[in-house]
Amino acid sequence: MGEWGRRKGTDFEQSIAAMLTYLGFKILAENISIKCVDQGHHTPGEHPVDFLAQHIGPLPRPYGSFDGLTFFDCTSSEKIPEDDFKKISETLECLRKTPPYTETKGAIFVVTKKMTPPLRENLGNYQGILAWDLDRLSLYGRLAELYPLRKRCRYHSGESMIYVLYEPVRDVLPRPTFAFLFYDEDGTRLNRDTLRNALGVVRNMAFSWSSTSVRVHSLSGYTSDIPMVLDETAKEFSSWFRRVRIPHDELFDYTRPWFAAVSSSSS
Repeated sequence: MGEWGRRKGTDFEQSIAAMLTYLGFKILAENISIKCVDQGHHTPGEHPVDFLAQHIGPLPRPYGSFDGLTFFDCTSSEKIPEDDFKKISETLECLRKTPPYTETKGAIFVVTKKMTPPLRENLGNYQGILAWDLDRLSLYGRLAELYPLRKRCRYHSGESMIYVLYEPVRDVLPRPTFAFLFYDEDGTRLNRDTLRNALGVVRNMAFSWSSTSVRVHSLSGYTSDIPMVLDETAKEFSSWFRRVRIPHDELFDYTRPWFAAVSSSSS
């Protein structure tokens, strides 16, 4: 690897370290190596470990992660080598046999590219490994941006959705609040029923005498009817002392992150 390649990899790892911290992970080890304990492994000798981290909050733990000590393997390569998952699997196996890392729950492969269907199929052959590709990094990056607001936020999570309710000021009526929804279901579009359930949660989280503007981020996009039913669905969950609304330009689709938001004419 040339100098630019090394610098690119280092910069990427530093940005991932910052994002992990903002998402509520505590980094317990960084850029270490562990001895291979299985001579039958593809890469005997030592296994490199980019990060070992555990989620501690205050933001809810992302759904595409493990509840406990986690091994993060980061790559900024232009092409994902076919044997990367095998190497990560072998590293995970050795971590689980090496004190004090024996309680490692799983590994997360962090990559700057989109996971193609063949790569997803290949990943499914390995237990205990998840992937954060371009789409998930974009979604979690938006969630991490809320970290500086944490002292004025309420949180909730459930059914593949993370909720962040932010109140910028407290001495104005109706109290202006913002709800940020992060739908983290891979491969299933957010539909009207899911949106209705989510707005029910937002209504229960909202303050009395408040007006809440909702922004929705979906990892897997939306069903085609969503832009047409926003006003009707929001009205269903509004009352005279808790108003809920979803501006049409506040639906973000991470299956096509080059578009800012879903418009009312989207199909």
